[in-house]
Amino acid sequence: MVRKTLAVAVLLGSSFLLYQVTYSHYTKHTSPNSCCNATPTKSNRFDNLIHTNGVPSPTIQELFNILGKPCPKDLKDLNEYAQREWIRKEGVERWDLDQQKLDQKFMPVFKKLGLIDEIKPEKKQFEYAFIMGALAERMKIRIAYLEKLKNEGYVFNHIVLLAGLRPANAIKEPEWVGKTEADIMMDLYKKSSLPQDRVQLVCAPMKIDSSGLPTIRPNTDDTILAFKDSEQAHAHQGSCVVISNSPFIPRPVSLFRMLLPHTFDIYGAGDAANEDIAMAVIFDELARLIFAELKLFNQLHQ
Repeated sequence: MVRKTLAVAVLLGSSFLLYQVTYSHYTKHTSPNSCCNATPTKSNRFDNLIHTNGVPSPTIQELFNILGKPCPKDLKDLNEYAQREWIRKEGVERWDLDQQKLDQKFMPVFKKLGLIDEIKPEKKQFEYAFIMGALAERMKIRIAYLEKLKNEGYVFNHIVLLAGLRPANAIKEPEWVGKTEADIMMDLYKKSSLPQDRVQLVCAPMKIDSSGLPTIRPNTDDTILAFKDSEQAHAHQGSCVVISNSPFIPRPVSLFRMLLPHTFDIYGAGDAANEDIAMAVIFDELARLIFAELKLFNQLHQ
């Protein structure tokens, strides 16, 4: 594994916050103490994709019945189908997908899989709350959701903002042009009522393309690995809630469980999906969730 780490100071109010920017180029993790939550407990608020033996769950079988297709026999075949039929092509962003609204016949299945409704935390106190980066509007929703939880009595000892250094999107984020996702996230956070003295910004830089230029935006894995390499991750472990919004809640939970040590107990929470969520977006996210679950399943069964 090759990692390049840069320490960056962020001004929060009258104090400086030190955080790490870490870029990781990795092939495979093998140490059980460094890469995989060995005993993940799936949230009881959404159904598993598979049984413990790798066979698709009744909910996935129900989805294929609706599609009028034979259900894949195991997680490997399910992933191959999802990568072929549902995932967006390389270089295509979510907002480029067909915006046809969700067909209501899929709603019960997607609700069971935790891709539609609000998901509340399953306990009241956490060592960490992680807020996932995204487009500005979704980050605003996620920060507001954590504010709501705080006002309802949930307690978080540390708040971690996971973002990348991708430039603001001129079409989707015109008011933020000239800033990065990390800049936007920090600006939005500073406008919130959340504590300003217990927040850490963990930022993953752009990745290098085949021409040697930093044109590839970091993904969720990159930001989790950047946190894993930070001093904060070594100083404090415990229960964590990952704040996103539907349909983007189950996948980060799987990725955190795969990439962080078992000393981190991972839960997911977030607001409901927008009423106008596109069907292609949900299927794309489901394909990515299946891929994440396949990686986690393979690690746990090595």
